[in-house]
Amino acid sequence: MTCVTLLASHVTLSPLPRLLPCFCAVVLKGMQDSEKWQTKEGALQLLTALADSAPAQVAVCLPTLVPLIAERMVDAREQVRQECGCTDWC
Repeated sequence: MTCVTLLASHVTLSPLPRLLPCFCAVVLKGMQDSEKWQTKEGALQLLTALADSAPAQVAVCLPTLVPLIAERMVDAREQVRQECGCTDWC
């Protein structure tokens, strides 16, 4: 179990609607071009875990998240592209 998965599992036990803006801010910061690839990968893992546990709440952030995810789909690092769900076609 990774740290991201562990964190997300504890978040699901918390009052998620109040915490989600904080997590969205962390995810947004982590996916910026200025961050290292490991940070981008971790942000995408956190987003995936949150979306799995609370899809309706994460849907509120999608207009902001989708452009950043699209940028990560063509990231130079293969690990980051894989976290976006990209395979060889990306």
